[in-house]
Amino acid sequence: MTAKDSRNEIPEVRESAEWVLLTLIAPRELEEAVVDWLLDHGHEGFTSFACAGHGVAAAQLSVAEQVSGRKARVGFWLAVERAEAERVVEGIGREPMGSSLHFWTSALIAAGPLPTARD
Repeated sequence: MTAKDSRNEIPEVRESAEWVLLTLIAPRELEEAVVDWLLDHGHEGFTSFACAGHGVAAAQLSVAEQVSGRKARVGFWLAVERAEAERVVEGIGREPMGSSLHFWTSALIAAGPLPTARD
């Protein structure tokens, strides 16, 4: 195979109905606690990102949040096997911070590093 042909190969893509993308949503003040929990439980590869919650009850919002119509949150994405996602949700849910978190899982069709050009 030539170098040009190898660019069209997809390297080590995970393809399985058993893999999911677990999304955790937490209040910003719990960001470090969630990061620490994930790292302490062996999750070294995940993504965190700033996000905002909408439609939150006004009583739960500061005055500034009421004006903007959003509550600052932090999100986490973990690409894991379904059984591991269930363990994470169950485990972190037992923690005091668990009652402040929201989660969902989505089927992960494929994941992996992008193919790169090779000389």
